[in-house]
Amino acid sequence: MVDEERAASVVGEEFGLLSAAEVARRAGSRGHSRTLAVRRWQQGRKVFAVPVAGLDHYPGFCFGADGRPRPVIGEVLATLDGKLSGWALAAWFVSTAPGLAARPVDLLDSDPSRVLAEARRAVGR
Repeated sequence: MVDEERAASVVGEEFGLLSAAEVARRAGSRGHSRTLAVRRWQQGRKVFAVPVAGLDHYPGFCFGADGRPRPVIGEVLATLDGKLSGWALAAWFVSTAPGLAARPVDLLDSDPSRVLAEARRAVGR
């Protein structure tokens, strides 16, 4: 597995680390508190955050082209049930998984069912 320090580099370089305001803008949020939806997504375990300079940032791979959470991210979070969080969770997504012979992040769009199956395997379900 990629260590957490390396995960920070990989995620930042390949997918971006987005502030709540950046996520809200990409999702087209126009409400009074534009970042409220992003916080709700995080609280509802549809996305996860990693700490960057003491602030929550969101790996860009958590979101689809429309700026909204990819459903498979929430499914993986529910499956892992808090066993990984923050940078350890990001490292899981960007590390080659034994059952996939690929990184889960690379299959989020093309084969989300395999990503979910790998998450189940990772926790012994």
